[in-house]
Amino acid sequence: MENLTLIVPAKNEKESLPIVLEELKKYNLKIIIILEKTDFATIEAIKDFNCKILYQVGKGYGDALILGLNEV
Repeated sequence: MENLTLIVPAKNEKESLPIVLEELKKYNLKIIIILEKTDFATIEAIKDFNCKILYQVGKGYGDALILGLNEV
C-alpha cells in the first residue's frame, strides 16, 4: 500500500479520531485530516500523530472532501 493517501473529514472527534489514527500507524499511509479551525479539542487530541491537518474554510462534508482531493 505504498503511495496511498487517506483523507479523513472530521468534526468533533476528539475521542474516536486518536483511536483510528493509532490503528492506522501500522500501515504506510499519508493521512490528511480535514477540520474546522474552531475544533480545538480534536486538533489538540491528534497533534502528536503523523498526519497533515487542513483547515476547512467552507462548510459540509463535500467541501471537506474536495479540499482533501485538491491537496492530494
